[in-house]
Amino acid sequence: MPEWSNGLERNKDFISWPSLGPSGLVPTQVRTLSRADYFSKMEKYTKEVSKVKNSTLVTCIIPAWNEAKNIKRVLKVVNKYPHFNEIIVVNDGSEDKTSEEVKKFPKIRLIEHKKNQGKTAAILTGIKASRGELISLIDADLIHLSNENISKMLFLTLNKEYDMTILDRQGDRNAVWGWTNGARYFGGERTFWKEDFKKIKIPKDGGYLLEIIMNLHYINNKKKIKTLYCKNLNTVHQYQKIGKIKGYYSYMVMAKKILEVAKIKGYIQQIKSIEDEHQEIKRLERKEKKIFSKLRKKIGERKFKDMDLKVNINFKKFIPKIKTKKLKEYIIKQYKKRKKKKN
Repeated sequence: MPEWSNGLERNKDFISWPSLGPSGLVPTQVRTLSRADYFSKMEKYTKEVSKVKNSTLVTCIIPAWNEAKNIKRVLKVVNKYPHFNEIIVVNDGSEDKTSEEVKKFPKIRLIEHKKNQGKTAAILTGIKASRGELISLIDADLIHLSNENISKMLFLTLNKEYDMTILDRQGDRNAVWGWTNGARYFGGERTFWKEDFKKIKIPKDGGYLLEIIMNLHYINNKKKIKTLYCKNLNTVHQYQKIGKIKGYYSYMVMAKKILEVAKIKGYIQQIKSIEDEHQEIKRLERKEKKIFSKLRKKIGERKFKDMDLKVNINFKKFIPKIKTKKLKEYIIKQYKKRKKKKN
């Protein structure tokens, strides 16, 4: 499928089409409906958070270990994000200049572990020290984190639609384990209520098991979780930080521990219970493909060969039952209207 940005103008629920190409109705640079809708929703989340946040205190917690090279990218984003009341970085015994990087941001609170205790211990320290009712965990090694990513997590939790939201990073799908589609369950970027978190029994030496323990607790207590697909989001993987052999080995150890805790049953529970936005987008794309296919047949490839207009269509009117007849009439009407104005 084409990239999201080329030739696409976004205007709320409307798609502005670029010049129609030789293929007829469907232009050569046409963009998918679901992707355009995705963008408009992302913008909506950023605007809507302030309406549902009210007096809720939100704390952002970033666990970090030897992230001097990466953490600045993340801190620049969270430091300017308007809906965080508190930002805490827990430096988990780093041996590099992670602390020095954090100190460049006076608004951000730095907590130091003298010795490395692991990611879970760092998060527990941050939550214990936090004032917020709503907690957002964010990893220190993210690439291309945006306000929209954060807003989406917050909005769907603040409005009580979900009890926990997790960012599904596209970058994880390009990693060695990407084919499993399992990385989305263990995303480090998640938002949840502190009151719910306190009910979970989490060992301090949990290492990288925090996410799986949380997921299973929420599922067993019938709480709603959703993974939110982020096309833009990537991370620096372990094999990029410490070399391929050590990096792959650390992932193997992590996977072994996760399977020991979750077992096959727990993994299946997550597949069944955790809602997957990426699959929803794929379903919309398939539906859209069907619409375009029907339109080609109904309108004909040649009829609009020379048509050189931008046609705005509110597809929400037509998607539910794929009303190609009405859609055809609407496009012709728009075409005639624009042609009349041109003349």
